[in-house]
Amino acid sequence: EEEEEEEDPYADPEENARKRKASKGKGGVTKIAKKMSPPPAPEPATEEEKEKNEDEELEALLYGTSVEAAGGVGLNEYERANKSTTTTAGGESKTFASYVDRDDTFEYKFSVKDSLLCISPVVDLTVGASAPVGTDLDPRTELVAACGHGKNGALAILTRGITPELVTEVESGALPGLRACWATRTEDDNDGTVRPKRKDELFDEHLILSLSSTKTTMVLETGEELREVSKEVDFIVDEETLACERIFNGRAIAQVTKTKIRFTRKGKKFAVDDIDLAFLKGGEGAQITLAIIQNDAIALRLSDGSIRIILGDSKTNTFTLLEKVGELFASDNHSNTGSDVTAFTLYDDSVACTDSFGGGGGGLNRAPGWLERTACGDREEKDESKENNNVVFATISRDGTLALYSLPSLKKLWSSGGVSDGREILAPNSTGIDSIDFNDECEVEKYTVSDIRLDAFANAAYERPLLTCFRADGSVLAYQAFKSPSSNELRFARVPIEIETAGSELTNNDVSVQGGSRLTRIENIGDGRGIAGVFVSGLNPIWLIVRRGRVLALPTRGEGGARIAFAPFHNVNCPKGFILATNEGGIRVCRLPGKMHIEAQWPVRKLALRCTPRAITYMNDFKLYALVTSASVPWKDFEIDETDSHARALYRFRKEKAKSEGNVVQQFAIRLLVPGTLETAWQKAVEPGEHILCVKNVQIRDQSTGALLSMLAIGTAMPGGEDTPCRGRILLFAIMWERARDGGVRWRGELKCEKPSKMACSAIESVDGTFMVAIGTKLTAHSWDGKHLNPIAFYDTPLYTTTLCCVKNFLLCGDLHKSIRFVRWKDSQGEKTLSQLGKDYEVLDCIASEFMIDGGTLSLLAADANGNAHVFQYAPKLAESWKGDKLLPKSAYHAGSLIRKMVRFQIGVGEQKQNRHAVFFGSSDGGLGIFSPVDEHTFLNLEKLQDAMRSNIVASSNSINPLGLNSKTYRALKSSEGSVARQTPPRTIVDGGLLSKFEHSLSITAQTRVAAKAGLTRDQALSLARTIIAEQSFM
Repeated sequence: EEEEEEEDPYADPEENARKRKASKGKGGVTKIAKKMSPPPAPEPATEEEKEKNEDEELEALLYGTSVEAAGGVGLNEYERANKSTTTTAGGESKTFASYVDRDDTFEYKFSVKDSLLCISPVVDLTVGASAPVGTDLDPRTELVAACGHGKNGALAILTRGITPELVTEVESGALPGLRACWATRTEDDNDGTVRPKRKDELFDEHLILSLSSTKTTMVLETGEELREVSKEVDFIVDEETLACERIFNGRAIAQVTKTKIRFTRKGKKFAVDDIDLAFLKGGEGAQITLAIIQNDAIALRLSDGSIRIILGDSKTNTFTLLEKVGELFASDNHSNTGSDVTAFTLYDDSVACTDSFGGGGGGLNRAPGWLERTACGDREEKDESKENNNVVFATISRDGTLALYSLPSLKKLWSSGGVSDGREILAPNSTGIDSIDFNDECEVEKYTVSDIRLDAFANAAYERPLLTCFRADGSVLAYQAFKSPSSNELRFARVPIEIETAGSELTNNDVSVQGGSRLTRIENIGDGRGIAGVFVSGLNPIWLIVRRGRVLALPTRGEGGARIAFAPFHNVNCPKGFILATNEGGIRVCRLPGKMHIEAQWPVRKLALRCTPRAITYMNDFKLYALVTSASVPWKDFEIDETDSHARALYRFRKEKAKSEGNVVQQFAIRLLVPGTLETAWQKAVEPGEHILCVKNVQIRDQSTGALLSMLAIGTAMPGGEDTPCRGRILLFAIMWERARDGGVRWRGELKCEKPSKMACSAIESVDGTFMVAIGTKLTAHSWDGKHLNPIAFYDTPLYTTTLCCVKNFLLCGDLHKSIRFVRWKDSQGEKTLSQLGKDYEVLDCIASEFMIDGGTLSLLAADANGNAHVFQYAPKLAESWKGDKLLPKSAYHAGSLIRKMVRFQIGVGEQKQNRHAVFFGSSDGGLGIFSPVDEHTFLNLEKLQDAMRSNIVASSNSINPLGLNSKTYRALKSSEGSVARQTPPRTIVDGGLLSKFEHSLSITAQTRVAAKAGLTRDQALSLARTIIAEQSFM
């Protein structure tokens, strides 16, 4: 037969196609390959070959080996039946498959089980006002970051704390003396004929309100609306309610008042008699003052200080009083509060948990009863009398000792001191462990613990018990239980939580809260699985959210005034919501904002853009956001002026670049977004290949009318490669609105001016009605006559202006390589000049810059490419400033990553605003930070406290410097390899992250000794540390 000519793989494809066509034309028919004869029948495999094949199959399953290499692994049953093996003359075995269907071959399938939220890189940052939420019309501030790239581009809306969305409310004063509230529901009876309802289908039935002014209880029915049914139900309504929770697996509700305990179901009495004081064997005239309900156990404190515990049996619907409790926790007539126990709680130990984090090692030991099992260790078996009642009784005594008891035997399982002191580690039979060891002795203040909770959250990645304590001085402490790997002992490690306070004000301690209502469990609130944690009621309500083994302390935003009680609330009109009881006698039915991710100290709501965000700014005059985006679009030929050589070269460059990138080109666009929903109200795209470098809301004075106009300005660049000059344009848009047909408002932009420039427009600003634009190596001032921009003054800049900031008539220019310039604009008596006041003479790659104002002091901030933030000062009266021509370096601070954007924001809210401005910054790794000014006296004291915390004794603490890291060295000025090192500036910046650990990571003993080392008292040091945290509260 005539052999077919072999194709050359390196030849031109058209040449190979011509050869194929010629070969087909020779015989007029297409050649068909010969059919192969079937291989001979395979011989039976030996035991070694079978074992080898099994190993190869396992390797293919684990590492994805191909079908051929794995010896047929991944073939279906039909293929395996037809798979045969032959042996060649050389003794090598080969595998053949008579039929291989690629659609049926083995493949891996991946599904997303979890995801971590990320807002990096932060491309741009702005501070704006959000839209009103519900009936709450108070203005709110939000931080909006443009982040991501390509299909992962998004807008991240960040708020400092949780801002509830109001659904409905009962006005303040309508419920005088309101002290506490509970939302109750019971499980439906199920005889097996109908599908049982899911948890999200079981709505709350009643709302119980305890009123101290009238010493009564109000009952509201929670259907489509709130309706009072106090006279239609069997709840106790003529006394104040102390506690109201579900028992008997949710089949009944236990209501505790000062004189009795009643059990109801769906508003009617349950098949259990009321429990009175005679059953509790209280003293003469004793009443119930505190009640804790957990599963089928109820713990009570009587007015004489004694404690009672009753246990229920869900099978017989009966209760038993534990007689031994009265002996262990008897009343003490010599004490003002009775028993030595200042706080107690009941813990549900039925949550399954492993002995080690991450399931490793102890993953096979995952079972309920972890706390009691770990507290007992290997010494003894679990209490056989517990049956199915996994409840542990926890107490804290006046000296700060935490004790755990097993029920019903009341056998002490574990105890440790140091809780009220706030020790780092609570170890059994000790006073707690602190990593800071001082040799000297000093007098330490002592505070009692007034409220505690012990919780475990099954679906919140926080299965270990979380101990939450509220101390008498207003501090909130959190401890996480763990099993010591060396001694197999149960221990508690303190979890640092950063709580906002205002100055020396004590958190949550200025409002009277009913006992047992200070700390409330949060579970199944919000979208999806919801959030979990503990709500701390008081003057400044706090959300302690547990997430991925962490505890996040978030303040409540948009809710002015004290919140004295909290209750989860699940209703048809407010699914997975909650109720806040106000100190003024009102209730607010709220829910969490939708699509809110609580993964860090700043909750995030992310809006996907599916394109790359480039810049964002808030237009305060129009209450809109202006967003610049870019996306890949197909290349389309367009007509150009053939007489323009620059246009021809630019067109040729764009076309060649688009062809090299898959026939696509980047197209930039400007959008106007509505606050709140962030919906696009209007958008305008520029030419494909033209880049928008800057966007700004500017105020320009019309020279013909004298009116000050607010407009949207855009600066662009037209890159054309190395052989074509990069030109640009200035675009001015007038933003207008018109009434839409549906009665809403429709925004649109109208192009008022288009001014071409010979170089790229990299930065835009407005000063006293004059338009400033950085074009190439010049900063040019323009006036506006209503139709055109006319240049009136200029200033020569070094290389390339990256940032342009303005305060009054002062400008701060940041250069890509030549640091910053401080420029003044003068427009008086016909003189219009841009003059340089000072500059930094050293090399600095300026990425971001901003002014920081503290009363009459103006500081200049600049961020370089090494992650450093530099502070400069214009001081013409100092000799070293060369009469002001040299900007003096005031300080430097290493942020840890590249700072991409700085934005200034005035400190204070409403009438409390003052002439002080903080500076937000966003970094390339998604981090956020704040630079805030402090007065000189406060700074000197903060510096002393910082030096004391950086001392060898304190710095060795793992809670202060994890893994032995050095905060002082880390925050020192950094320079890249090969670059010119800058002169070391003075250290006039204190590390707020380090100082905040003074209150939230150190025990009272350590705080007292560290403060003494700094020459301060503990109260003075606490007040200073709280000023750092209070600087974040203006958001």
